[in-house]
Amino acid sequence: MAAVVDVEVNMPELVQAIEIIYAKAMKMASKVRHINVAFPLVAATLCISRREVFQQRWLVLLGYCIQRLKDKQFRRVAVDAILRIFWVYLFRYPESNSMVVRRIDALTRIFFPATKLHAWPKTIPLDAYV
Repeated sequence: MAAVVDVEVNMPELVQAIEIIYAKAMKMASKVRHINVAFPLVAATLCISRREVFQQRWLVLLGYCIQRLKDKQFRRVAVDAILRIFWVYLFRYPESNSMVVRRIDALTRIFFPATKLHAWPKTIPLDAYV
């Protein structure tokens, strides 16, 4: 849906609804028992939000997701959220080439550390990366 959304999400009622859902989902994400539901919801609302909102908040969500990569039970949800918001960053709301390269470099170092011989996290099926 985020790939084809453009004008439709700029209606004031929809913008307000997205803001409300985002705020409630972020509140849910702060509780461990809701992370499996909240991270995909936060990522989806962020992906269909306006450009300014996305650019303000995507790094915050990315940081939360990277922290949750250490927890085995939340790893799949965190990787999925990271991939969704990074796709939107690259294809819907790109920045300058140097900034994009820096951000890709930082994520690459997290998922493919130079000190290890395998991709991290190794328990995630490879179809998550495709």
